[in-house]
Amino acid sequence: SGALACHYRAILRLLGFVGLSPQSGETLGRFAARVDEVMPMRRVSAGDVARVMMNLSYGPNPEPTAHDVQTLALYRSRLDRAIRIDRGWWFYTLRERLRWKR
Repeated sequence: SGALACHYRAILRLLGFVGLSPQSGETLGRFAARVDEVMPMRRVSAGDVARVMMNLSYGPNPEPTAHDVQTLALYRSRLDRAIRIDRGWWFYTLRERLRWKR
């Protein structure tokens, strides 16, 4: 689904802005666990996002459900808010300006 891919790319970009990106040879599950250690969220986790992405790649259903899209949208929203609160208004504004120039 286009919406799911959009949310996933945005999540990876947000994590990259705070210095979290997959390391060479690191599995998606291990990366998600590392993210959850550094930036724990309520109600949804990076592990939830990883499970959705792995189920789509390796599970019996290649199409995302509405719940899958909601999971990624919720995580993206909470991550965005956590970065805005933790890093401050200036960092958030700079990030948004750089995003629009791409």
